[in-house]
Amino acid sequence: MGGSIVAALRIADTVHGDDFECTIVGTESTSDGVEVLRQEYPRLELLTLPHHFPRHSFASLPLRRWLAANVARFDLVHSHGIFNFPYLHAYRAARRARRPFVLSPHNSLDPYDLRKKRALKGYWFGPRHVRPMLEYASSLLCTAEREAREAETYGANPPRHVLPLPVPAPAPRRLPNGGASLRARFDLPAQAIVMLFLSRLDRKKGLELVLHALQCLAPRIPALHLAVAGDVDSAYGAELRALGKSLGVDDRVRWMGFLSGDDKARAYDESDFFVLPSYNENFGLVLVEALYHGLPLVLSDQVYIADALARADVARVCHPTTESATDAIGWAAEAADWRRDARQRAPSAAARLYSPDVLRPAYLRYYDALLATPPARR
Repeated sequence: MGGSIVAALRIADTVHGDDFECTIVGTESTSDGVEVLRQEYPRLELLTLPHHFPRHSFASLPLRRWLAANVARFDLVHSHGIFNFPYLHAYRAARRARRPFVLSPHNSLDPYDLRKKRALKGYWFGPRHVRPMLEYASSLLCTAEREAREAETYGANPPRHVLPLPVPAPAPRRLPNGGASLRARFDLPAQAIVMLFLSRLDRKKGLELVLHALQCLAPRIPALHLAVAGDVDSAYGAELRALGKSLGVDDRVRWMGFLSGDDKARAYDESDFFVLPSYNENFGLVLVEALYHGLPLVLSDQVYIADALARADVARVCHPTTESATDAIGWAAEAADWRRDARQRAPSAAARLYSPDVLRPAYLRYYDALLATPPARR
């Protein structure tokens, strides 16, 4: 499930209540995932409509018609994306109905992300379609100061606001006493120092830097191992596995595949620290989830919440280079006292910075202010 979908659901669930009711509308290709979301977010009304060609842009004539017919019933429209047809339809419906319009770009306006499909975004869709959206928007809502500062707005100047994403603590889970631990299942030595990578396998996540760091540190820290949770059967996953073999560290890497439920919780519990040296990351939901599980972090300074996590003394920050990642990983692997103390600090730091209970008043004040100021005529 994509990060923007999770963000939309968690923000809506955070503010939903007696005085603020939320409806989530989007497209779907299958109904199975939607039913799971309805069970996870029972308070929210979830409406999904089919999409059609071109499928990669989530084009949906039923969604367009629904928005045109129904947006006037709502007081505000919050769009969680930029470069696909549903967001364009939402903007046009909000403008026709004279409703405040909030845009959450989820990093899609970041210069790093705009390198992808540069011609389409920079010379056609951006100036022609995104600029009018931003000119009408009551607010560009970002998750970090740096995301707001660096967002490309194609000459428009919407008001920019920053609110972190609300991330709830995981429900208490009693792991079964029986059955092998993940360490036993994946043949990790009892004394191994395990760094965990648990995320979508994407080039921007910097996992190849971790593999190179592992090669550099092997003679100095022979107990250091890497556990990778993600779609290792993808084409990029195959590239990474081949890289691990070529670097001679394959015996120190465990490719665990996609994990969920108890296995995912065990991965957090049985690891020593979490690693994510991304080349670009506006937030990082998985980082907050790791903190709730008591796992200290090694992450790059291109993760836009890195400074806040470093100030909480639950993260070691590096540059997204082999040399810097090696230094940070080596330090964390050898700093057993820091890891122990950071484990104690991590859950409270996550709750203090990102829990829905803490962020709900700020989100309600934000929406109330927008509702009190009707969109300017354009």
